[in-house]
Amino acid sequence: MSSKALSLLSLSLLSFFWACTSTSKKLTQFDQTQKVEELIVQEKSNVSVSVPVSDLSTDTQHVSIENIPEVQIPIRSVSVWMEGIGTDAYLALGFLQELEKKVKIESIHGVGFACWIAVSWASENRGNYAEWQAFKWDSWNILGTSVFNRVIGRSNVESFRSRLESKLPLKNKDRFKISENCPFTRKGISDFESSKDLSIAEEIWTQMRNPFYFSKAEIEADDRVSGLMRSPVLPYEFLKLTPSFVKMEDHLWIVLTNEVIRQELGRVPQIEMQRGVIDGLRWIRKSLASGQITLKDVKDLKKKRSMLLKGRKEGRSFFENPLVEQFVGFGSGT
Repeated sequence: MSSKALSLLSLSLLSFFWACTSTSKKLTQFDQTQKVEELIVQEKSNVSVSVPVSDLSTDTQHVSIENIPEVQIPIRSVSVWMEGIGTDAYLALGFLQELEKKVKIESIHGVGFACWIAVSWASENRGNYAEWQAFKWDSWNILGTSVFNRVIGRSNVESFRSRLESKLPLKNKDRFKISENCPFTRKGISDFESSKDLSIAEEIWTQMRNPFYFSKAEIEADDRVSGLMRSPVLPYEFLKLTPSFVKMEDHLWIVLTNEVIRQELGRVPQIEMQRGVIDGLRWIRKSLASGQITLKDVKDLKKKRSMLLKGRKEGRSFFENPLVEQFVGFGSGT
C-alpha cells in the first residue's frame, strides 16, 4: 500500500473516532430522557450550554451545568419565584432583603404562603415594608381552618377577604411597584395559569388551600388549586413570566424552595443549588435551610423572626459564593 493510501486511511479512521466521540458527548448532554443527576456528569466540561425551549420535554425537570465560564454581561435585574407552605416563606423574605442590596428586583411570584410574601413585597418593592406587612400574619386562624370556624362559616373566601383587609391595606395590582403573580392550576391541568384576573384576596386564598391547611381531598374537590400542588416550576416556564421590558442577557431568575415543601408534597430530592441557561436567560434554583427546619417549625409563628434572620444569613452566604458570582456577576441596577 502506498504512503498516500496509508495517509488517507489514517485520516479516515481519525475522522471516524472523532465523530463517535462528538456524538457521544452530544447525546450525553442533550438527551431529553436524562435526569439532572446524569446531566451533572458534564459539570467539568467547562462549556456554557444554552438549551432551546423546544429541546425541553416535561420529563426534563432541570438542566444544570455547574462549571459555566465567567459571564461577560453582569446581571442588572432579577425575577424571583418562591415556594412556601407556612412560616418557611420568611426564609425567602430574608433572602430577598439581601438580594435588594445587590440588584433591582423587577418581578416577584409566589405559591403557597409565599404568595403573601409576594403581595407584601410588590406593593412597594422594599424589604422593610414587606417585612412590616408580612409580620401582620399573627394568627393561622385568619384562614378559618379550625373545626369551630368551619362550623360557623368562617372557612371561606368571603370571610377571609374581610379579615385580610384588616391586615393588609389592599391596593389594585396596577398600583403595585413591580409585577406580582401567584399562579394556580385548574383541575386536570398541570400548567400554571395566571392569577391576575383574581382579586388579591382570592389570589391569596387560592394559594393557601394546600395540604398544610386543608385536606387534600377538599382541595381536589375544588376546580382551582394552588400552584404549590403541581411539580416544581420548570426552567423554560420562566420565559412566560419574564417581564417584556427586561433584557434577557442581563436578567436572572432566582427560584427559592426548601426541604419542608419537598417532604410534605412527596417530591423527589432536590439538589441544594442548580443553575443554567435557557435561550440566553440565566436561572438559579436554591433550596433554603435544607434539612434544618421541620413541619413543626413551619407551624410555629414564634419562629417567624428566626426564619427571617436565617434567610438573610443564607442570602449573604449565597452572594458571597464565588461560583454564584462567577455565574451571575452584578452590574448597576439602574
